[in-house]
Amino acid sequence: MRKFLIAEGRNSPKISFDPENCYFEIKGKSYPENADNFYKDTVAWLEKYTLESPIRVIVDMNFQFISSASVICVLQMLRVFDALQDKGCEVKINWFYDNDDGEDDIKITGEDLESLTNLHFEYIPN
Repeated sequence: MRKFLIAEGRNSPKISFDPENCYFEIKGKSYPENADNFYKDTVAWLEKYTLESPIRVIVDMNFQFISSASVICVLQMLRVFDALQDKGCEVKINWFYDNDDGEDDIKITGEDLESLTNLHFEYIPN
């Protein structure tokens, strides 16, 4: 499979999926005008990727801000990784958050998403 790349926009994150190295990164602000439309190709690419049955994947998620609509789309992606894990793939989720954020909103979002999957998140302060 080819790499999947979406450049960071004003309201959308950089998405870089490298199947050769089994490395997936989403980084930046995520509040696109239409989150479903923005993330649909990403989820479709991931679903196709699961057919390759990788042994191990690393996923770095580093959001500066994430809208509630984007959270739903990210959950769809995490469910794809969850299915990979069910097939025996080792899935490592690194969830980055701003340590200076007094309310830890991004960290709490990660904890909420983790609770909705069978995945284990590693929480890493920026």
